[in-house]
Amino acid sequence: MAPTLWQSDLLNSDPSIAIALVLKGIEKENQDYASFMAPVAMSPSLLARALSHARTSWGNESGAVSEEQVRAVRKTWSEVRTPLRRAELEAYLKDPDALLRAVLERQSAAGK
Repeated sequence: MAPTLWQSDLLNSDPSIAIALVLKGIEKENQDYASFMAPVAMSPSLLARALSHARTSWGNESGAVSEEQVRAVRKTWSEVRTPLRRAELEAYLKDPDALLRAVLERQSAAGK
C-alpha cells in the first residue's frame, strides 16, 4: 500500500516539496505503508512533466511544475544524501527551506 496522490498535501503544497520527495525518496518509518519510496533519477523535463500531471489530475488543482523548478531544487538539495522522513515533510509543508535545514542537520548528526 502506498499513500494516495489524490489531494495529497505533500504533492499539492509548494512544488519544491514534491520535487525533493521524488529526488530523495522517503524512509520507511512505520508499518503504515508497504515499503520506503526510493529516490528516482530522471531528467528535469521528465520529472517536471510527471509532477505536473500528478498535480493537475485526480482532483488535484495545484498547477504545473517547470524544468527550471526541478533544476533549482536539484541544486539546492544536492548535499542531501539520505531519504526524507514523512514527519519532516509534514512538519515543513509550507516551508521548504526549513525542511532542507532539518534534513541536513539530521544527516550531519548521523555522520553521512
